[in-house]
Amino acid sequence: MISILFSLLLLATAGLALWAIYSAAKSDDRLLEYPLLLAAMWLYFYVFMGWGAATTLADYLPPYTYELGQAVALLALAAVLLGWRFGLPRKPSRPVLSEWPTRYSARRAWNLGATVMVVGAVAFYRFIGQSEIDWENTSAYWYLLFHVSYPAAGVCLMVMRSNAHMRTKGRWLAFAGLVALVMWPHVLNARRGPLFPMAIMLLLVGGFTSRTKPSRKVVLGSIAGVGVLMLLAVAVRPILYDERGSYVVDSTQRLAGWSEALSKVTFEDVFGKRVKQEGDNEYFYHCGSIATAVELSCYEYGTGYLSLLVHWIPRAVWRDKPQLGTGAFCSALDEMPHVFGREATVGASVGGVAEVFMQVGWFSPLLWFLSGYLASGFYRRAAEHNDPRAFMTYAGVLSASHWLVSQGFTAAAVPLAIYVAVPRVIFRLARIRKARLIPSGALPAVR
Repeated sequence: MISILFSLLLLATAGLALWAIYSAAKSDDRLLEYPLLLAAMWLYFYVFMGWGAATTLADYLPPYTYELGQAVALLALAAVLLGWRFGLPRKPSRPVLSEWPTRYSARRAWNLGATVMVVGAVAFYRFIGQSEIDWENTSAYWYLLFHVSYPAAGVCLMVMRSNAHMRTKGRWLAFAGLVALVMWPHVLNARRGPLFPMAIMLLLVGGFTSRTKPSRKVVLGSIAGVGVLMLLAVAVRPILYDERGSYVVDSTQRLAGWSEALSKVTFEDVFGKRVKQEGDNEYFYHCGSIATAVELSCYEYGTGYLSLLVHWIPRAVWRDKPQLGTGAFCSALDEMPHVFGREATVGASVGGVAEVFMQVGWFSPLLWFLSGYLASGFYRRAAEHNDPRAFMTYAGVLSASHWLVSQGFTAAAVPLAIYVAVPRVIFRLARIRKARLIPSGALPAVR
């Protein structure tokens, strides 16, 4: 039975998330702000899935675990929104990159972006093209190299949108072809993770380079559409992968699987089934792991985040390297079976809020406050300076936000680092040396 306290906490979380969405959506100038996207994800992971877990999986955990889990989720959302508000001026202006800055070569930036997209796509095609993938001895960075394609696509789109000379039919066709090349294996294999960053990157860059205000229908419709497609990918995967393996390059074989899956999948499969299953409901493990951490005072004390500093060392050099985010103290997820008799299924996630809580306990709202504050700083810098690097940094932060909310800071660390670093390298290489910059007034008169 759902307790009154849990219901009140759930309603408070829903109300705060809806208020954040409404506050951003009522003004076209605020449609690209961080709280709108974050609050939309919070509604799904910590309201919709929370209600599903509490109504269908209530007998699996004591009532107080759901109350505690919802209270921590509410605190985290409030902290993010507060951090965002603190980092912005009273009347923030909308970032707009209407013209390409002359200190960077537009042609060189586009060519570099297109090249990086090809590199990321080829790396992933070669990875999944192996007859047998040796997960134990294969470098994860080979697999993760596909992430470089997303910020590179953002750079290419930014160049074409802000520089009239670069908006040729040939480049638009080439760009569309590159996006299709990058996304095809992910769509073919129903991989929801790669869909989000590409969609958000293109949506934000398109909005930042528009002289007119973003369309409310386009922004909200795009976010909702991406969410539905990601849920559809989860629903069709059990049918799609039936006796077909995890990764398939053969388009004919996989398309046949898609045809079969779409004929069988129902509305309930997309929106309801996942919420009711213990192994697929992040909120269930979110509550269980937080309650375990509190019950046993079982925390990693931030050591899992500190380990990210050395995780960049390749496994070929450090053969016994711990898994990403492994801490030095107590893992609440590992201890949960001893406390509540429920063991996490293979690949299960506790969600971003619980992941942070397991690391730093009741100091977790401070980290969420900091995430909102830093995001607002990137947004403010993009609005105040005509610097494409600032625009791409902010776009990178939002593109990695799905990993942040669904899995935590650890899972978001590598994609975020790639999304921020790749554009900065491209712009560094595309920068025109000062000696080549000739002031317009210094040009000799034509006789």
